[in-house]
Formats: sequence, C-alpha cells, structure tokens
Amino acid sequence: MTVLFDTCTLISLLNKKAAYHGTAVQCLEKLVEGKNRIIVSPLTLAEYGVKGNLSDVYEQPFRIPNFGVVPAAMAAKFRSITRDPKEVQRKEPHDRQYIAIDTMLLAHAVAEQVDCVLTNDTRTFKRTAEALRQKGESLPDIVLLSDDPLSHLGLTTR
Repeated sequence: MTVLFDTCTLISLLNKKAAYHGTAVQCLEKLVEGKNRIIVSPLTLAEYGVKGNLSDVYEQPFRIPNFGVVPAAMAAKFRSITRDPKEVQRKEPHDRQYIAIDTMLLAHAVAEQVDCVLTNDTRTFKRTAEALRQKGESLPDIVLLSDDPLSHLGLTTR
C-alpha cells in the first residue's frame, strides 16, 4: 500500500502537542512495520516549513518524490475544476472553499499511484477531493486521523 501524508498529518506526527500526535505516530509505525510506501510531497514540506523545522523530516522513513511535469499537468487540470472564476472563495474570513495546494497534493497523489491520503483536514482538503470526484476524477481514499485510521488502512493494533 502507498500512503501520502498530508501537511496536517506531518504536523501531527512531528508536534508532540498536536491533537492527533499519538494516532499519527501509530499509523507511521504500523505502515513501516508492514513495509508500506509512505510519501510526503515536496509541497507538503513547503507548507510544513513555514512554521516547522524541515530538519525534523530528515530522520523519517518517507519517500519524497519529485513534483514534475505529470503531477503539474494534473494539478492544473484539478485547479481548473475547483477554481472559482470570480476568485471569491471565502464564505467567512477563515473559511475557503478550495485551496490550490490541496489540488496539487491530490494531483501528486494520483501521479504517484497512492492508495490513500492520510489527513485530518476535513474542511478544504476533503471538500476539494469531493468536488473533484463529483467531476469524475478518480482519487485515492481520504483517511482521516480522527476517524480510526488504523482500521481504514487495514492495519491492526497489537
């Protein structure tokens, strides 16, 4: 199985004070134990690096694939689907309908043939995936840290 960690999952994993730190650590341990492929996109690293220390990532068992032409073309297609032509995306000051980087991360996940994306972004990331699916795009499963991810991933606890 191939799993892409979204930015909020990376934050939960590396920040001991994060709400889902324990869950993220358990998921990583079980994925590694099962010899699953764990991907972190360079886009996730760029987001994480705004407030987090990228050196924290060096010791992690992630594969960090390049974001090349294929994911870029797919991201452009996904963005054209989710883009608000009026660019009025906020219903409230802190609520956006879609975020461009979410479309890019989903495109990268598809390009890397990811089985699922581990996230806890129920607002924009999940909403973006649902909008793309409604337009007929085939996407990996979206698994939430808050929703018993070990069961969803088919990983058992001992």
